[in-house]
Amino acid sequence: MFGRWYLVVLSAITSVLLANGTVLPALYFLVILAFFLVFTQMRKNKLLWVVCLIIGAFYFIYAGDTFSNNDSMLTGEETIFTGTVLETSYTVNGSQSFQLKLDNGERLQGFYNRADQDRIFSEFDLKSGDRCRIEGRIEKPDKTFHFYGFDYQAYLHQEGIHWVLNVEEGEQTFCRTAETGILNKLRRFRGDQIERIASLSTGEAPAMVSALVFGDRSFFDNEREEQYRVFGLIHLLAVSGLHVGLVTATLFFIFIRIGIYKQYAIVLLVTILPVYVMLAGGAPSVVRSSLMTAIVLVLSLIKVRLHPFDVISFVALAMLIADPYLVFHLGFQLSFFISFSLLASNNLLQSVHSKWKVMLLVTIIAQLVSLPIILYHQYEWSFFSLPLNLLFIPFISFFVLPISFLISLLLNISPTLAERFIHLLDLMLDGAHWLFDLVDRNFSALVFGKPSIGLVFLLIFAFLISLYVFEKYGWSKRALLSLLPFFLLLSWQKISPYFDGEGEVTMLDVGQGDAIYVELPYREAIYLIDTGGNANFFDDDHEQFNFEPGRDVVLPYLKAKGVTNVDRLILTHGHADHIGGVPSLVDHVGIERVHYPVGGIETDLEHDVLMMFRERGIPIKWTEKGDVWEDGDTTAYVVSPTGKEKSLNNRSIVFSVELGTNTWLFTGDVEEEGERRIVADYPGLDVDILKVAHHGSATSTTDVLLETFTPSYALISAGRNNLFGHPHDEVIDRLYEREIMVYRTDENGDVRYIFDRKNGKFEVVVQ
Repeated sequence: MFGRWYLVVLSAITSVLLANGTVLPALYFLVILAFFLVFTQMRKNKLLWVVCLIIGAFYFIYAGDTFSNNDSMLTGEETIFTGTVLETSYTVNGSQSFQLKLDNGERLQGFYNRADQDRIFSEFDLKSGDRCRIEGRIEKPDKTFHFYGFDYQAYLHQEGIHWVLNVEEGEQTFCRTAETGILNKLRRFRGDQIERIASLSTGEAPAMVSALVFGDRSFFDNEREEQYRVFGLIHLLAVSGLHVGLVTATLFFIFIRIGIYKQYAIVLLVTILPVYVMLAGGAPSVVRSSLMTAIVLVLSLIKVRLHPFDVISFVALAMLIADPYLVFHLGFQLSFFISFSLLASNNLLQSVHSKWKVMLLVTIIAQLVSLPIILYHQYEWSFFSLPLNLLFIPFISFFVLPISFLISLLLNISPTLAERFIHLLDLMLDGAHWLFDLVDRNFSALVFGKPSIGLVFLLIFAFLISLYVFEKYGWSKRALLSLLPFFLLLSWQKISPYFDGEGEVTMLDVGQGDAIYVELPYREAIYLIDTGGNANFFDDDHEQFNFEPGRDVVLPYLKAKGVTNVDRLILTHGHADHIGGVPSLVDHVGIERVHYPVGGIETDLEHDVLMMFRERGIPIKWTEKGDVWEDGDTTAYVVSPTGKEKSLNNRSIVFSVELGTNTWLFTGDVEEEGERRIVADYPGLDVDILKVAHHGSATSTTDVLLETFTPSYALISAGRNNLFGHPHDEVIDRLYEREIMVYRTDENGDVRYIFDRKNGKFEVVVQ
């Protein structure tokens, strides 16, 4: 069993996935496990087989019991809640986010919505470790309404949280400082330190210090954090082995220097590490590295030798006992997988004698081994990831991280000196982030799209085989060639859409607006019909200022599909809920041509959007009735506008196109006047699928249009609980009276139609 416990971990992970009903990934893990147990020398190790079966059975039963008992004891009718505040942070709209552990043990995710959102802190804010009696309302967390969206409800469910508590400033909230319990005191100390750091400066240094020392990234600017993510540097903002190593080495040096015997110093370190885990936020990466450090320290004390693979395996097994849901946590996946790969590369790393070459090799291994998982979650990778890692790992390790710890220490000794150091750190980060901005402005990331689970496992398996070959044969031609399958699979992810005979039409849930993605078979062309956008109104699910459809829905969907170039951007008309997302897209996606309706420009927004296209040299096709365009075997026919319409809505581009075996009619926001003219001009137009005009307003989708075109399906894009009451009941009644199947984004989320030359089918996110 020496050095083979990682196979037991594979067995445990497989069982946890099966217990959760996540069958396909479980089967892939099972295949990998079977490969090692059947096709290698380990097939003769009967004890290994038995241990894998026993541990696998245990985790299947244990995880199944944990999952089945993950339920709420609340009804949703409660309004008064008493418990302990576990952790707090601040959201982009100025409200305070917190977790409240009730006296019955259940946790709530809370949001304290303050009247003055410009304040960073308030005397009424909740504090970590407080005992509180809070008045508020609870509701179920939002589920995802997007095919590639973040499922907030599922995420909270994995955290054991089933309700969101909303508290308005002015509602009855009574808190007192908890007087007992080391955990409560640590939570309060952590929260107080984070607030004090945030108040030292208005620059970016406080956010960096809070992230590196206390594992809190809530003060990071969203755009800056996104840069770290795209450049593959987000791991530097997570408390991990680097931080644990620095803390451990520093404390050990101090203990020895003040005369503490080595064995007592080790005992002290093992005692202190759990405290550090609490102060650092308890993320999987810090728990993993702290547990591994503690095990290594204890083993050195009792003079017992364990294989590094076994150490990391025991830590993984222990963490999955503490929380089986960790198997779905991105931090857990990356932390263990990268650590395991680096341990597996030990001989390869030892064959390199230059420290800089070792760092380069470690960075390459970490980047490549994490790439499949990163692409599955984030869809893109930057060519500058490697050089920026080589620059920023030493910069963060040798300068920013020590200064951050120093600031945290001085905060309680000499706040004035701490303030001076944080201003120094501000200057250092200004220079570093200037480089970020320079690269971000001039170079884009390579967008691969979201790979399938099967491709992710193939990529991981191909890279592990390559590592094995490098370990066995060193820097040989054979070893270099072993990387070829990995890069061929990666290339296939990029080019496979051009071999796919299926196309799709997806009406994206952008709230109260329109955005429709059209992909022709074999990726002959990509259309984007409108971009969504914020108008001067908002619906219940998309608060003003926090939600921008182009940035938050359309762009992520394009990236998930691996799309970097749109052949036709069809802007049906100039209202903000149809073109407002353009600014978020125009610098991130190539646009071959823009279709815009004839008839003049009425609003400043129209002018600004069209100027963006002209400044970037994007051709604008003024589109009108009678226009035709072709892409491969697909032909689109424009039936409106004429350019003489009086309103923007009736000036919408309306066109029909045959996709697969069905003819679509895309209508923008055309109203009754425009519909009557279209019916009069094209009485024989065949329409199978209708994009309902104007979000289902009663001013559109008239009886005459439905009776003339007789569609079988109708798609409506409208915001949930929007202020206009779209879609109107009259429109829904007209559709149902004619037995037309209706799909709507306010109920179904994204609506997707997959088609080929013979068939087509609808898919929705929410049934």
